[in-house]
Amino acid sequence: MRRVWLVLLLVQLATACAGGKNEYVRTVERYADELCACKDGACVTAVNERYAARMGRQVGAVRKEDAEPVARASSRVAECLKRLTPR
Repeated sequence: MRRVWLVLLLVQLATACAGGKNEYVRTVERYADELCACKDGACVTAVNERYAARMGRQVGAVRKEDAEPVARASSRVAECLKRLTPR
């Protein structure tokens, strides 16, 4: 679960950065798609492991105009994690 929050933190940090390419936005959107397709914690862990390093390397690669799509994807991730978190 700690890794999930690390990835979310990287996503949030990226929304404040400027300059770079759209690759980060595409990566965050793919991450959200894959994580939201998960049915259990093992899947979430696997998705996080695949994306954590990649997203960490791309953190500064989002432009101001990309902040909104990144924030939307981040919100999707948070909603999906709520669905998958045992109560």
